[in-house]
Amino acid sequence: MTQDKKILDFAMKYYYLYLNPQTTEAEVTNRFAEACRDLGFSPEGNPYELLPDRRKAGYVFLSEEDAERILENLVDPCTLGSHIFSRWQTTIQRKKDGWKVRLTSHKSRKWFTTAFFWLATLVSGVGKNPFVFHGSLRSFRLRSCLKQEGRAFCATDDLKQVFSVNPDGTIWLERYHMGDWDLELTDKEKIPADSETVKKILKRTSDFFSGYTFSFTKNADMWNLTLQGQEGQEVHGYGLMRPDVMLLHDLSSFIRKALGRKDLWLFDGNPDYIERIEITYNRHEVHEDSYRDEGYTFVSDYHEKLIIDRESATVERFRQDNDTCDLRNIWHMKYSVPEFLDSLKLNIFSQVNGNPEDVLPHPDRTDTYTIRITTYQNGTREIHGTFDKKGLPIDWPQFAEKLKLFLAQFETGHRDMLDKDNYGRTLRSKDDLIFCYVVFNRGGKSYCYLADEEYKPGEKVKVPAGENDEYYIVTVKRIVYRPAEESPYPLDRIKRVIGRIPEEGERQV
Repeated sequence: MTQDKKILDFAMKYYYLYLNPQTTEAEVTNRFAEACRDLGFSPEGNPYELLPDRRKAGYVFLSEEDAERILENLVDPCTLGSHIFSRWQTTIQRKKDGWKVRLTSHKSRKWFTTAFFWLATLVSGVGKNPFVFHGSLRSFRLRSCLKQEGRAFCATDDLKQVFSVNPDGTIWLERYHMGDWDLELTDKEKIPADSETVKKILKRTSDFFSGYTFSFTKNADMWNLTLQGQEGQEVHGYGLMRPDVMLLHDLSSFIRKALGRKDLWLFDGNPDYIERIEITYNRHEVHEDSYRDEGYTFVSDYHEKLIIDRESATVERFRQDNDTCDLRNIWHMKYSVPEFLDSLKLNIFSQVNGNPEDVLPHPDRTDTYTIRITTYQNGTREIHGTFDKKGLPIDWPQFAEKLKLFLAQFETGHRDMLDKDNYGRTLRSKDDLIFCYVVFNRGGKSYCYLADEEYKPGEKVKVPAGENDEYYIVTVKRIVYRPAEESPYPLDRIKRVIGRIPEEGERQV
C-alpha cells in the first residue's frame, strides 16, 4: 500500500468519525497518536496556523478563501497531517489542564472535519472528491436513529431501524430497542421484493445521492447512510431525520410505497401527513315565487365539492346550481399541492363548538357539510354538521382564506388569452421603430421614449429626463411599434432609453 493510500484511508476514517455527531471522545482518541506517528506526522508547531476556526459557517467544506490560505502555506500532505496532530494533542493537553474543551465539541468537529476533508482531497488525485458519490448503486445501508437523551421511552420501544438493500438483491429491516447496557436487536426481517422493485429503489436512491454533498449536522434524531457503488466506491453521510426536507421525504415515501410498508422510518422518520381532504357542501332552499299565485314556491339546490389530493397533486372544485349550471375546475401543481397539505396541521377541523340545543333552524333553508380527512397512517376521519359559524370547525375561516390565497396565485389571468395586454399585442414590422412608454411613479403619467431593444411591461429601465438629462430609473408601462412617419412624438426631440437595470443594480438604487 502506497503512502498516499495510507493517508487517504486515515483521513477518510476520521473525517467520517468527526462528521458523525454521535461519535464519542474515546473513538477519536484511541490510538490516534500512534496512527499519526506511523504516517510520519509530527505534533510540533502551531496547530492554529493554517486552518481557520469557522464559527459561523454551517458546512464542512472549505470556502475559496480558506482553500487559498492553505495552498499558500501547504508544502505536502505531511505538513497538513502534522498540523492536525498538533491541534489534536493541544486539545488533549488543555483538557488535562482543566480546560472545558472536547475533541467532539461542535467547534472542534467543524475544524477537524474540514482538515480531514482537505487532507483526503490532497492525496486522492486531482479533481477527485472521495466524499461525494458518483455512478450507480450496488447496495446501501440506512440507519435511522432516535436521540435517546431527554426522551422518555419504554424498554420495548424501537430506537433504531436499519434498512439495507444488499448486493444479492435482498432487502432487510432490523429493529433495535434499549437493552440492559446498550441497544439490542429486537427483530430482523427480510422484506419481500421482486428484482424489478429492488432495481427501482436502487436507481431512485442512486439518482438522488449522485453528486450529493452531505451536510454537517447536530446530534438529534438522525440517519446514517452508507452507499456502495458498482465500482467499489463507498461513501458515508449523515442527516437529520426530519419530515420537512421535501426531496428526502419524497424518496422515503417512494420506498415505502414500492415495498408496501408504512412502518419504515428511512430519512424522514415516517411522519403522519394528510393525503387527501374531501369537502362537500349542500344548500337546499325553498323560495316563494312573487310572479305567481300566493303560496306558490319553488326549490333551489346548490352542491359543491372540493378535493385536495396529494397523490395526484390536484385541487378539484365542483359546483352545481340546480340542473342548469355546473362548473368544474382542476388545478394540477406537482409540488405546490403537497406543500399546501404539509402546511396544515394534522388535527385540522378537530374542534367544533356546535350550536345550542335550542337553536332555531331556518324554516326555508338547510345548509350541511361533510369533511373527510385521510392521513397516511391513521386513515380517514369524518366531520359533518350544519354550515354556519358554530356548526363548522373553529379553524374553518383560516382554512378558507388560506385556500383562497393559494388558488388566487394561479388564477390571476396575467398573460392568458383573455388578457388585453396579450391579445392586444401587435407584431413589429421591419421598418417599425420601438416606442417605450414609461412611468416615473406608480399611477403617474406615462412618457414616451425611443428604444433600441425590446422591453417587457414591468421592467425597470434607465432613461434621461429634464433639461440636464439626468438619469432616472423608471418602469416600462407598454411597448408600441410604429413607422417613423407615425411617431407619437417628434423624432428630433424624443429621448432614448439607456438600458435595462439588472436586479442587483436595482437593489443598490
